[in-house]
Amino acid sequence: MNYVRFGDIATSRKGKKPTSLTDNPDEIHTIPYVDIKAFEKGQIDNYSDGTNVVPCEEGDLLLVWDGSRSGLVGRAKRGVICSTLARIESIQATQPYLYYFLVSKFQDLNTRQRGSGTPHVDPNVLWNFELYLPDRIEQEKIVSKIEELFSDLDKNIASLSDDLKRCESLRSSIIEYSFMRAGGKKIKLSEVTEVITDGDHQAPPKAATGVPFIVISNIQNNRVLLSKASRYVPSSYYEALKDSRKAKTGDVLYTVTGSYGIPALVEDNNRFCFQRHIALLRPNASMIDPRYLLYALQTDSVYKQATAIATGTAQLTVPLTGLRKIDIDMIPIKDQQNVVKQVEAKLSELDALRSTIQDSIRLARNMRQSILTKAFKGELI
Repeated sequence: MNYVRFGDIATSRKGKKPTSLTDNPDEIHTIPYVDIKAFEKGQIDNYSDGTNVVPCEEGDLLLVWDGSRSGLVGRAKRGVICSTLARIESIQATQPYLYYFLVSKFQDLNTRQRGSGTPHVDPNVLWNFELYLPDRIEQEKIVSKIEELFSDLDKNIASLSDDLKRCESLRSSIIEYSFMRAGGKKIKLSEVTEVITDGDHQAPPKAATGVPFIVISNIQNNRVLLSKASRYVPSSYYEALKDSRKAKTGDVLYTVTGSYGIPALVEDNNRFCFQRHIALLRPNASMIDPRYLLYALQTDSVYKQATAIATGTAQLTVPLTGLRKIDIDMIPIKDQQNVVKQVEAKLSELDALRSTIQDSIRLARNMRQSILTKAFKGELI
């Protein structure tokens, strides 16, 4: 087998910043300035006058040389190359073969950067890669096989992704069916809660550390993810809040603005604050089980009621006055607990299925690297 050092069969030429750039083409600035966005999305944001430039043609291989994404490879649009990119060329290797080889080396290049300020590709790493270099006919066969296998993987991933979406639909169906079977009389949320309020309407003071400040994006999968908080408030601010705005175990949060209708159960007494786009419902323990309330708020009936009362144009908001009037199905506490058990048993099975599907998607994505590794060792065909 013919193995070669990458630096012996390829060369690079770094881009330059043109003498003059403009964000709109005119009589002088007519040449597209090709940056990362241009080869990733085909979007041209700037144009050059053609002075002091390094040109590129459609399909040329460009490597991100500088910055956090160094090592990323893409195909050029016709224009001039920006200063953070380099054009990679080879006489012995076809462009598609070279492209997939560099794709296979992204992790190596990106994690073995050089430079303490702005990181960049380490030439010693790039040029010392070893690759299998057959004749051009076999290179084309290898590329064809890579693309065939990648196409099969894409189809599998798309199918698995559809299965994940179906799991989400099943989740809703499980909750709907369980509540439909349980029946019960309609009762307003205000009648089964001690408090329905929202976060402080004043902008909270910021702190580098302290009490986590929760926003809607910190509510995922019906749980409050304090570990994902990126903002904090001083302890003194938290202590000054009314008790009704201090979440405690058994409370249920409910998003009311923008991405409204998402509930989350507070499962411990860890301190945190939350924005006014989130409501807090404190269940009356003698009337309603917190987990029953959590699932009731996920029913289609509640969501439709929330949508009907939502106000605003740019961002819909469910007002607290309307939230308090939303009806849920009410049954005795013991029956509520049975419903919760049934729902959670079914959801546990569904979560196991979702986990299996997600593992399969990860495995399929990881197989891309395995395919490329075999290809450039001469083991794919």
